Amino acid sequence: MTTYEEIVERLPRLTVEEQVELLETISRTLRARMIVNRLYGSARADASEITITEGSAERLLGIIKTDDPPSDEEVDQIRYEHLIKKYS
Repeated sequence: MTTYEEIVERLPRLTVEEQVELLETISRTLRARMIVNRLYGSARADASEITITEGSAERLLGIIKTDDPPSDEEVDQIRYEHLIKKYS
């Protein structure tokens, strides 16, 4: 496992793109910990338990529990209606 000191030492050798990617990864990890901390308290604020993906919508999955989630057909209908409104 890479230590903090090793990361700091290697940072100047990374390309700008790699540095930005590292920054984004750190940011996603911190946001995940903040979300877990808000939902469950600091006892479960271990971001290694969660998976964070690139898209905003994916990051919100599971935040709000629903009693009766829509079926695949209902979701397709909602999407269809939205696209009709959007492109009409």
